[in-house]
Amino acid sequence: MTNFIPPPMDRKKKEKDEDGGEEDTNCNMICGPEYTAETKRSMAQINEKETSFELVEALLKYIETLKVAGAVLIFLPGWNLICSMQRHLETNPHFGTTSLD
Repeated sequence: MTNFIPPPMDRKKKEKDEDGGEEDTNCNMICGPEYTAETKRSMAQINEKETSFELVEALLKYIETLKVAGAVLIFLPGWNLICSMQRHLETNPHFGTTSLD
């Protein structure tokens, strides 16, 4: 579909929760048999506790190729992430605004 490949993780994974000491389970690693090996591998590389701006960008580009009229609504948990996503997309030549000068 998008052929999205997650960027390498830039920081070390935490083995235990800060509050309870239990190991975190990455639910992205739990994929059903209907998914391809490539999809399972990509999902396992994505940290479910972080928002992948690159994945959202790839999905928006894919949706655009469908040539279906409409809009896309993306729910993000908080103004900080909303503003960060907006800045990320604005700096992208594909989605960013261009000067009319």
